[in-house]
Amino acid sequence: MDRKIEGIIAALMTVIWLVLLNVFFAGKVTAPDQVKILPDMRITYIRLEATPEYTAVSYDNVAMKNNSNVISGAIGAKGYHLDSPVDLAVFNAERLIFKHSIRINQNFKFNLPEKLNKDARIKFELLDRHGNILNKSSDFQLAAWHVLTSVSQPLKKNFGDISFGNSRLDIKNFKIVNTPKTGLSFTNKIAYQTTLPMQMNRSDNDETNVITARPNSIRPITKFETNLLLPTETTNLVNWANPQGSMIHGDKLYIVYESNTKKRYGRVVMFDLKKLSQAGIIGGGKNRLRELEKLVNSQTFISTKMVQALDSVQVGPEFYTGHGQALSFDAKSKRLWLMAEGDDAYKQSLTQVDLKTLAPVESADFSFTDPRSHDKINSERNFAIDNTGNMYIVSVVTNKTKKDTNLQNGDVMLYHGRMVDGKPKFSITPTVIRSKPGYYTQFLSFNEKDQKLYYITDGAYLAIPMTKWLVGSLTYPDFDMGVYATQDGGTREFEAMDWGPTHQSYLVVNRGAELMKGQ
Repeated sequence: MDRKIEGIIAALMTVIWLVLLNVFFAGKVTAPDQVKILPDMRITYIRLEATPEYTAVSYDNVAMKNNSNVISGAIGAKGYHLDSPVDLAVFNAERLIFKHSIRINQNFKFNLPEKLNKDARIKFELLDRHGNILNKSSDFQLAAWHVLTSVSQPLKKNFGDISFGNSRLDIKNFKIVNTPKTGLSFTNKIAYQTTLPMQMNRSDNDETNVITARPNSIRPITKFETNLLLPTETTNLVNWANPQGSMIHGDKLYIVYESNTKKRYGRVVMFDLKKLSQAGIIGGGKNRLRELEKLVNSQTFISTKMVQALDSVQVGPEFYTGHGQALSFDAKSKRLWLMAEGDDAYKQSLTQVDLKTLAPVESADFSFTDPRSHDKINSERNFAIDNTGNMYIVSVVTNKTKKDTNLQNGDVMLYHGRMVDGKPKFSITPTVIRSKPGYYTQFLSFNEKDQKLYYITDGAYLAIPMTKWLVGSLTYPDFDMGVYATQDGGTREFEAMDWGPTHQSYLVVNRGAELMKGQ
């Protein structure tokens, strides 16, 4: 056979072989971009192209805002041929409104032909140069907190004056049990510390804060560590900078936020801890709610991970909450119970809140009265319920309320009782602890596991065996104590202590707001 013909056949075989490779293995086999053929052939090079293949495609860095036509940011991905240009197609309610060439992982900025409004339903498609769809986004939605509305007005029942089952004057000589010293003053305020030195509104820091028990603590929770960074910027909707009482029930965290515009009003906000964990926010990306908060405030459209974060938060309607410190869960009614102070120092209200609507379903006003002296008791900002329905309130003695007893300023008394015929019925425990562990009474919590009442102040707590306090057998060695601050060094603001499904301890602190987990 002629050598020239042999060469032509060999070249043709090479071409056929390369074409077959491209057909069967395109995008899967890395082939040379150019194949050299015989120098005297008209076709000297063959170029192979592979279809881009992308994984881990993310649209979270694409920014679009309400009442704007600007689209900017970058679409992130991993995969094959990332440097190849692709077409970005933008749809609004299934209608194609824009198409332009971009490159993956590179920033872009375009003007859409129309402004977006809050009802826009935006979706993206990535197309190769032949018009084949490489990837589709989920729908973008305008970032806005899910606000629940009240399904009914609260049912008001006026309890009126409620007399205690016994009088402080009858007891007169209370049994006084000295408490361990925390080193914190109950007569002088303590300075508050903030995270990120006075930058608690920043969202670009995924920090982990740690609060560690000091050496003078007694069998304490060793430390608390950041579990979830909560929103911090005050808005007309929620005063995120002012969380108060909180409660964990199942995998849900409920926090009362006091209004910054309407005195003694607030809202209950529910955080679904399970959903937050599934979205990678708890245990990593702890600042995502703060990032989401900025997107909500700037009226930005969001997708994927941010939508997951948004769906994990529900904001309840505004109602009368008082300062919002006294929150507990009643296992019998399956409701949150909130104790609020009234318009004057002696009036209080007891409100039941539905877990699903986060709205009040029943509320009653009352005042406590000593049956012998007929003195009205100053309203309190703490309240706890155990699983059997027993209620607990602690009251701090002041110089004005000592009366003719052996009580002193700063002593802590315990009122205990339960609902009887639809009304709360309380008695005074004759054992008093001396004295409170810090300045502000922040929260009262009951731990079912160890059957102790946890009395919380800023920077410290006392854990007190409930039964021993009730029957009068409480002694100095019975106290556990956690101290996390010094009078000179200051403290984060402690708001509430909660217990998870496995009795894991949690602490809500402020400046800036976060949920911390006990270790």
